[in-house]
Amino acid sequence: MKLEEAIQEIKRQTDLAQIIGLTVKLKKQGNHYLGLCPFHSEKTPSFNVRPDKGYFKCFGCGAGGDVFEFLQKTTGQLFIDIVKSLAAEQQIKIDSNFRPRPVNSAVSKSLTQQQESYKNQLVGKPLEYLVQQRAYPKEFLEKLGLGFAGIQSGLFSQRITIPIRNTRGQVVGFGARIWNESQAGKPKYINSPASEIYDKSRTLYGLYESLPLIKKQKRVVLVEGYFDVMALLVNDIPAAAPCGTSLTESHIDLLKKYTNRVLLCFDQDQAGKSAHEKALILFLTKGFRVETVELKDKDPDALWQKGEKEALKRLFDKPKDAIEISIQNAFESSLGGMQKRITAIQSLLPTLAASPEPLVNRQYIRLAAQVFNEDESLLLKSVRNYRPGSIEITRPELLEKENPILWSDSEKLLLRTLLAHPAILQNKAIILETGLNSQLTLFVSNLLDLLEREPNLQQLGQNELKELTDNTEPSFIRHLSEISQNSPEISFEQSNLIIDGWLKQIERKKLQAKLQEEQKELLKATQEGDLERIHRSLQNQSGALKKGWA
Repeated sequence: MKLEEAIQEIKRQTDLAQIIGLTVKLKKQGNHYLGLCPFHSEKTPSFNVRPDKGYFKCFGCGAGGDVFEFLQKTTGQLFIDIVKSLAAEQQIKIDSNFRPRPVNSAVSKSLTQQQESYKNQLVGKPLEYLVQQRAYPKEFLEKLGLGFAGIQSGLFSQRITIPIRNTRGQVVGFGARIWNESQAGKPKYINSPASEIYDKSRTLYGLYESLPLIKKQKRVVLVEGYFDVMALLVNDIPAAAPCGTSLTESHIDLLKKYTNRVLLCFDQDQAGKSAHEKALILFLTKGFRVETVELKDKDPDALWQKGEKEALKRLFDKPKDAIEISIQNAFESSLGGMQKRITAIQSLLPTLAASPEPLVNRQYIRLAAQVFNEDESLLLKSVRNYRPGSIEITRPELLEKENPILWSDSEKLLLRTLLAHPAILQNKAIILETGLNSQLTLFVSNLLDLLEREPNLQQLGQNELKELTDNTEPSFIRHLSEISQNSPEISFEQSNLIIDGWLKQIERKKLQAKLQEEQKELLKATQEGDLERIHRSLQNQSGALKKGWA
């Protein structure tokens, strides 16, 4: 694919809100996302993100652009390096001159030679251990590349070796396991140390081997160990596991390239349950569909060794909804006293608020309220307090009860002005810095966006009003209707005076902030006896006051 075509395809595939959301805390407002601009200091959000149109725009400082411009501004990377990185993540092939840098060929060649040596040494008793005691077919072991490190093999000496591959199939490291009683007392597993080509936080064992199955089944099972992965792969179930480290966001981002459905299968001890809950929240925040497979104190490898092949397949063909299981487990732990009940409900809040889709969160909140026989509105409020923006309230009566919006007379007058003369707002995005209420902020932001596309707009017709109020709160629609029907006409001259009043309010706020800073500087300079700084601070205050009077 040519570079120009790849750039357009990257823009099409990129979730702009997700990328910007890693840097800026965003809140969804209709078709927009709002946040505090990362490129200038502000207290009222004027930074808009439009994922549906692929651009961001700050109405305060004027910064704007697409995903490449945002990453250039925030990371300092060159444009072409950003293109390469995003293309690699999205599996977009670009002309050979722009492909991502390959794995270090010398290191890769050395690991490949090691792998061939280990494979050739897997004979005799180590091979019998895998085939007879652990019940894995020889052909399957050869396909996965298992081997054995002889007595002269350094770190992995006298251990069964398991090659770890990147998503291109290149060996980047090894896991190694003891296999007989004479090795008792030694660590069961050891792993290759991290290297320039082996980042454990970004590598999952079994992912490469599972890719054809993931593509076919649209799912992947996350387990804890190498042999658990093998027990599922030998049954044609796609599986992956971290390589001796905890699950990370990078692991999840890696899986996201291939599927958005994950099945969690961890041990049923306390450590496994804790790891399950952490993984559940991480996957939910990334928009995954998450399910659970409970094996009743057994892991996949143990079931496979017992010959329970059909039982394995049945369990993984009928996984359970992971959030439902968490709610049920929390309820069971809540029995036995009020404090246990409170602790159990509070432990659920991170899970109930995790999904980026408010509607998803809302459905599970309703289920949890039913299971605990708890007031849904109170649970809803607790989740929203835990993570604002995790829930969108759609019932007007509940919205007004939970989140009443108070309008000042001056805000009502401003709305009347904008309805009568929308073009008066042209090039006045600074008005967002006055601290308007959230409903009016969204309306003003939408209008600024509209004026940028239609700078000569003189009147708001039905189509324009629909765009400006799309997905706004019901109480705002009613408020807008009342103003439209019951308010007297307002002239263009009056509108100018009203807007000027708002702009002067911003100037006064800035002046007050400037004077406060200078007063702090004067106090500090006085305490330190710095006459030059005292004189300069007094001059600055005098100049600011004169400018304000003017």
